[in-house]
Amino acid sequence: MNEETLLDPDVFIRALTIYNKDKRRLDFFELHREQEILLDALQKHDRIIILKARQLGISTLIRGWMFYQAFFDTEPRTYACIAHTHNAAENLHRIDKTYHNNFPIKRKLSKENQTEMVFEDSGAQIRTFTAGGKGGTRSYQLDCIHLSEFAFYEDQEEILATILASAGEGQIIIESTPNVIGDKFHELVMETIETNGENGWKLLFFPWWEHSNYKLDTPAYFQLRQDEHLLKEKWGWSDEQLWWRRKQVNTLGKEKFFREYPADVKEAFRNTGKNYFNTTALDRIEPLKDPKNNYKAIGEPVSGCRYIIGVDCGAGLNQDYSVASIVSLETRQPVAFWWDNNTSPAMFAEKLFDLAVKWNDAQIIVESNNIGQLVLYKLKEFGYPYLWKNEKGKDFLTSKRTRPLLFEILREIIEDGMITRLNEKVIDELRSIYYVNDKPQHPRGGNDDKVIAMALAYYAIKDEPIDVVMNVKETFFEQHKKKQRAKRAKRALPWNIKAGNNKGRY
Repeated sequence: MNEETLLDPDVFIRALTIYNKDKRRLDFFELHREQEILLDALQKHDRIIILKARQLGISTLIRGWMFYQAFFDTEPRTYACIAHTHNAAENLHRIDKTYHNNFPIKRKLSKENQTEMVFEDSGAQIRTFTAGGKGGTRSYQLDCIHLSEFAFYEDQEEILATILASAGEGQIIIESTPNVIGDKFHELVMETIETNGENGWKLLFFPWWEHSNYKLDTPAYFQLRQDEHLLKEKWGWSDEQLWWRRKQVNTLGKEKFFREYPADVKEAFRNTGKNYFNTTALDRIEPLKDPKNNYKAIGEPVSGCRYIIGVDCGAGLNQDYSVASIVSLETRQPVAFWWDNNTSPAMFAEKLFDLAVKWNDAQIIVESNNIGQLVLYKLKEFGYPYLWKNEKGKDFLTSKRTRPLLFEILREIIEDGMITRLNEKVIDELRSIYYVNDKPQHPRGGNDDKVIAMALAYYAIKDEPIDVVMNVKETFFEQHKKKQRAKRAKRALPWNIKAGNNKGRY
């Protein structure tokens, strides 16, 4: 084996030495299917995001790719790895040192410690950082960066912004198991899927069932359960895969298994393990595909029906969203949404006016905190008469007392199964709400604007009786039948007809 042969990254990485957990000793790097796919992508793309099941050796392969580049570099470039904890950083750097210490061709190091290795002749270095650690990466020019378990960083947005500035045209590799819906990792994954990679990122998803090791020989007593029959029909999984899955679910619990070993992207972000809204109840809601425009209506206003618009206001500075959630009083169904994060409060007030008029002069309830005051002022300036007030004639104000009430009313509506269909983005946001100090909160980097707007609508109508439910056509025919029954009731019965009266039916 010579250096010319090792220029092929596939040959080079297979010559590296790693710890083999099955054999319990150091052994040559044998790439499995997922690692081969990843290595091919690493040679073709500069922006890669990897959503994975656990224990696929993804970080190990990326460390091998970094070592390969640094080994042959002739310039003093920096190959960085950022881990979510100090222990994880130490473990990843230990892999780098194992590669160097056991490689058949030796290269001298000018510096070697617990966080870095520097090649003496080129100055190329491999460094390991901890996310949120003192000093961080701001003072470094990073030419190739590996963000390990990115979804578990405390401040994903800030770290990614720093990395993008530091890396320039260099390669950025993000890999992680999923954590919570609505964080930056989830946002980046979904954006890459929705744009088909036009955002500049290459997404690789590695589900558990594609990994050859995730199966077990079934015992003689093994029989498929009802849910496993359905899974086998849907996915084509073998009995050995389903037996492995059953044992993992029994060990981890179903929700944690979904997160650690997702079968698809939707399952990966199923929940956070401490959700505020019942995931089973959310599963019953039919998800409606999100249209690529601000206005998202299920249908048109129905004559004679009343509507309420819940409003959460943003500043229009590409951060928090301004959201209008329109709910029918008769059916208790959300019938339309409008949202945008680049609309000024004044323009948002105009949009609300138009929406309210369109939806049968709907009543509007606005969260009046901060920017909401400006929106209310503009609506009053426009002369819109149907603005919600409480029994004291005050606008709605979110406080420590009213915020939990908003969420609790919405949770009750969802658990009662009253919402049957909902925009998929709103469902995702509902799934992302979780407990922090016994309070419902959205994840850092996430949003709850759509949830708040919808909750406000239901808060405003909490004391309104439910007259008719679910289906406008059904309502019409029920009313028609009532009228027909009333007409028949007014007809004279034969035993009530007076003698000599020939107008009776009999």
